[in-house]
Amino acid sequence: MATELIDEDDENIELWYLVGVASLSIHPCPDYESARYYLEHAKEMIGAMMEMDRVDGNVSDSDDGTVTYVIMFIESMSSCRVRNQCMRGSMS
Repeated sequence: MATELIDEDDENIELWYLVGVASLSIHPCPDYESARYYLEHAKEMIGAMMEMDRVDGNVSDSDDGTVTYVIMFIESMSSCRVRNQCMRGSMS
């Protein structure tokens, strides 16, 4: 359902981020490939937004650290080399 929302509003950074985080929350087997895709896209959008603000002179020192945290989280996820190696239905 969330991906359908992205289809309707593909410029909503929060949706891209939330779908990426939701992909990591799939139990018992997180979807790292999808998470990386959605989180990387969110990171690119944040970077573009920050650049546009900088060019427009809307630079603010009021960031409470949320944007920095989100970017760091996305970068740590993007550098993750974990592959989707879930053994569904198998018992060891």
